Amino acid sequence: MTEIINFETFDREAVNILSDFLKLHFEFAKTQIKNHNTKIKLTRELSQRFKIKDIAALKKIKPTVLAVVKKELVLCQRQTKIVQNILNRIKPFFAGKLLEQNFQQQVLGTLELVIKELHMYHAKINEQHIWLKRNPSIEMAEFIEQFKSRLKYSSGFLFNINQSASKIMKFIDFYDSNIIIEPMSKSTLNEAIVLTKQVFPEQGLEPAWMAFKASLGMKPYTYISRIRISFLKYWVVVQHRKVIGVTGIYLYNKDHDAVWGGWSAMNPAARGFGLGKAMFLRTIREARLLKRPYLRLYTSDSPTEAVANKIYDKYGCKPYKEEPIKGKPFKLIYRQMNLSMFDFIPMKAPAAADAKKHASN
Repeated sequence: MTEIINFETFDREAVNILSDFLKLHFEFAKTQIKNHNTKIKLTRELSQRFKIKDIAALKKIKPTVLAVVKKELVLCQRQTKIVQNILNRIKPFFAGKLLEQNFQQQVLGTLELVIKELHMYHAKINEQHIWLKRNPSIEMAEFIEQFKSRLKYSSGFLFNINQSASKIMKFIDFYDSNIIIEPMSKSTLNEAIVLTKQVFPEQGLEPAWMAFKASLGMKPYTYISRIRISFLKYWVVVQHRKVIGVTGIYLYNKDHDAVWGGWSAMNPAARGFGLGKAMFLRTIREARLLKRPYLRLYTSDSPTEAVANKIYDKYGCKPYKEEPIKGKPFKLIYRQMNLSMFDFIPMKAPAAADAKKHASN
């Protein structure tokens, strides 16, 4: 069964506020780039006039320089108020926990960073404006040097705030796109294999590709018989027609009390948006269809599995056994959770046929 992921903590109005921020940001950036280019032209003209000792022309250019700096000050003040207003509008959504927690932290941190950059830039420009204005008789060479010294800082400022805007844009794009979970198929198999290899470079004697192919009825069939699996199924998370996550379950013949979690991986670039949680809840729901009391799985204390372990802990999938991994500095961690705790997760009909067929195994 294919389903569109609905982020339980997602709110459309919050993303609309962030879209407002982007619109206003790009208007600011466009004006700021124009000012920056004006300063570059003025710097060149000042340098050329100074070189040929054209004092009259230099005196005429100086007020223009002060006007450009003052314009930047006003622009910076206005943009700081705009971003602060955006921050104030978005905070109630954070307080109400209507957005995914990691998403909240990243958005809040990014907006606060923009405000910090604006304050710092305003302070630098204000300092320059005061200095230039209070020293009308300053030597022209020093005047030009002071003006030029701010160009590099202006470039860095533009780069930093545009980087922050790119992050916000990425958040919006992620939440705006249709993300679906669907059964793995031959068309998504190769991408799932590549993704899992990316997340878990070393996969031992039972690599993910064997499990994936076996779940689709492809060779190696021996995989199922050798490790005594009676049911094996995988799902993929797809965004923009690209596999960004994979999860699955299986029944182990020697363990009649539990459904086991199979290979589970998420593209690192897609982390922090609540997809890991959505994948695990889907795993729980599918496991409940198989009418066994427990969900069991194993992970490790490797840093590559730290995020997954946090999700397991959050939903009560607790460690019950540990053992060393031969030749590795990590431990294998076996986890278990009581599926009856999740009666609130609906069991949807389309997958029920598979459950009925294999529940007796």
